[in-house]
Amino acid sequence: MAIHFEADAGRTGGQVGLLSWPAADAGSSQEHRVLLCVSCRVAIRPDDGIRLHFWRTHRLEGEALGQIVDYSHAAEPIANPYTVPLPADGSPHIEQLPVVDGFSCSDCRFLTTSPKLIKVHRSRAGHAQVTGGRGSNGGWSEVRLQTLSLGSHARYWAVEQGPARTASPGVSGPTSASSQYI
Repeated sequence: MAIHFEADAGRTGGQVGLLSWPAADAGSSQEHRVLLCVSCRVAIRPDDGIRLHFWRTHRLEGEALGQIVDYSHAAEPIANPYTVPLPADGSPHIEQLPVVDGFSCSDCRFLTTSPKLIKVHRSRAGHAQVTGGRGSNGGWSEVRLQTLSLGSHARYWAVEQGPARTASPGVSGPTSASSQYI
């Protein structure tokens, strides 16, 4: 699966870019596209979400904000990062998004960054209790995760187990290329 990042080519001062990936249906030519805030390293909700994010978080207004809104209109259709189908588990990590340590349930697709929540999930879901000697994993494995949104809207997918490089949400990735396949 080719995941593609397209920088704004200077139209918004490097504030945003488009992340796109093909729809899961192999017979479809459709792709999913989300608008990324480059400095926050998160996807932005379309329509009012764009204006609100850049006004509230970055205090942009006037022409600077207008350029971002114009760019987003030209890039439509843009999906809502809270509901768009995520890239497939096991896909390469996306350079423009942070990679975080997490846990994957061995019996279902439950993913979390919280060691406490993986244990709660196993118990509540009724998965068989895994017992073992010292070092037993408890029915989950450690994975590398990415998300388009933080906080209560975070939905994760597992990425390839590349080098252990955890990025914090405030650190921006390389944006020198105007277009990049991941």
